[in-house]
Amino acid sequence: MFSQKTIILGNGFDLDLGLKTSYRHFINSPQYRELIESSKFIRDECNLFKIIEKDSKIETWGGVEASLLDYVKRFQSHIDEPTARMTYFFHSGLENGIAEYLRNISYDNIRTESCAAYLLRKMLGGGMFNYYSFNYTDVNKVFNTNSNCVKYIHGTLDGKNTILGVQDEAIQDRLAFVKKSHHFNYSSKDFISDMLNSKHILIFGHSMCLSDKEYFTTLFKDCKSPNHKCERITFIVHERSDVADIMSNIEKLSGLNMSAIQEKITIDYNFTSSFYFEDVKVTKKTIDDFFEPQGWFLMPSGRSV
Repeated sequence: MFSQKTIILGNGFDLDLGLKTSYRHFINSPQYRELIESSKFIRDECNLFKIIEKDSKIETWGGVEASLLDYVKRFQSHIDEPTARMTYFFHSGLENGIAEYLRNISYDNIRTESCAAYLLRKMLGGGMFNYYSFNYTDVNKVFNTNSNCVKYIHGTLDGKNTILGVQDEAIQDRLAFVKKSHHFNYSSKDFISDMLNSKHILIFGHSMCLSDKEYFTTLFKDCKSPNHKCERITFIVHERSDVADIMSNIEKLSGLNMSAIQEKITIDYNFTSSFYFEDVKVTKKTIDDFFEPQGWFLMPSGRSV
């Protein structure tokens, strides 16, 4: 029978499609201007919206969530009711502001020859695999399709159940609402189970940021188990400089060295930057290979197909 496989999409997938879904796109949007305006009565040093806006080191959505965690930790030792209300104001403002921004992005200029579009056509065309997305955006809007093949880990815009938050940390109860695991829509069981039962996992555009550690820690720690099933993880990223960050994040979220992980799991990297045309060709070939059947499927009659 076919070996189980899983595809995981991160923000880099949307960006490769040409969608304006980066952290910087949001920061420069009218929706973020409204957040800044709504918080003008709060001092700059306590204003999370202004802190995020001015932090030039933030490059990803994981960076935004890391800023949220740093902000919460500032008040750990002296949390009172006003502080809790102010933190809730910023957390819900970010969550709703991001959702409102993404509802209004344009799908008119999709990069139809991109690696992401190439992969999406394969996904929509079938395949007995698991498809998961960490993005809020709906893949059906890319090619005007009506498929339910993708499961959205952080909720959907239409469902109004999007999740923005931080990893599980020692956060006092009054501020625990910032944890992803405390969101009413949070559920990781099926996702983790599907990863653990997959021999090959393809991850497109996810940097293994620590704010998502609850989803991935078990996968890498499981490689030490004699019963682990994952044999290969294929990352598709924009360019070679992204690899070092992924490796560093994997070590942090797993507590293991990359050498120990790669004794059990083959990890390879493919690139989408159009600066290197050969990289794009190789990445599309990798996608083709991923969708190739790796075994025989037995019909009830015993006939193989």
